[in-house]
Amino acid sequence: MKKVVLEQLLADKPQETKLKVGNAFQSVDGNFEFAASVSMEITQQRMDEASDRGFIVWCNKDAKSAIIYGAGDVYQDKFVDCMAWLKTIGVKGETVIVHLEGTDGEKLINIEN
Repeated sequence: MKKVVLEQLLADKPQETKLKVGNAFQSVDGNFEFAASVSMEITQQRMDEASDRGFIVWCNKDAKSAIIYGAGDVYQDKFVDCMAWLKTIGVKGETVIVHLEGTDGEKLINIEN
């Protein structure tokens, strides 16, 4: 799977970060990736929730914001539940970005909170 969302997140990062994170996710296979701005106070909770759902996650956290990225597989029977969960994790007013690959091609979806 192409990691379109990860590429967007890494676009303005230092080369060292691009290499480190890019290499970490290079072997992660799946049909689904997402990025969400999350509340600084519950970043670890959101990362744990993503891990429990089978995603490999990375968090880009600084003094002002926290963005989590996840990649993995979401099967048809879990898709609606996953999308509902993503709608709840993002900071109000921020967009959650989803990229998925299916039998009918690739889709980029923005979830407005």
